[in-house]
Amino acid sequence: MALKGQVKVIVGLMAVGVVGVVLARDSIVSAQQRPTPEPARTDVNAALLAEVRGLRADLAQTNQASVRAQLLVARVQLQEQRIMYFDRRRADLASRTAEAAEKTRQMSAELVEAEDRVRQMRSGSPDSTFPFPVGAIPKEQLGGLLQMFEEQVKKLRVDVQAASDLEQRLRTEEADVLSVLSAEQGRWNDFNARLDELERALPK
Repeated sequence: MALKGQVKVIVGLMAVGVVGVVLARDSIVSAQQRPTPEPARTDVNAALLAEVRGLRADLAQTNQASVRAQLLVARVQLQEQRIMYFDRRRADLASRTAEAAEKTRQMSAELVEAEDRVRQMRSGSPDSTFPFPVGAIPKEQLGGLLQMFEEQVKKLRVDVQAASDLEQRLRTEEADVLSVLSAEQGRWNDFNARLDELERALPK
């Protein structure tokens, strides 16, 4: 009887063991077939969303930079036209100033010569450069001739002063245009520098 009891106990233990093994196997299979946890999928979606937002931000930045670049290019072209205009004015004024200076020089030389002629006629002792012999002119005509030369001197003085004023006015205007031209070239350089900065800021 004791042997039979032991056998029953052993058989019972074996049955319990088999049931435990089956339950453990089912638990392992169930765990392997379970779907991916939801938090992992959420992390992937968040990463994709962040990437899309980053791409949109880069695209917006690029579009904004492109618009700014187009505006700067237009301003550079307009600035170049202004520089060309003021440079033409500068060249024209330089030519006119040179002509006025030459005219002032010539008229000043004529004035010096006329004043010297009047001085010699008044002294009655002209030198060898005098255009005609004063002694051969009758006294009644000499006074009229002297007055004619004096009037010529007065007119030449007025003309020399007018030529000198014109020359000075042209020089002042030329200096003003040169100043404006320098400022316009500075603005052109500034626009180009801003274009370079914008190009460096674009995404590579």
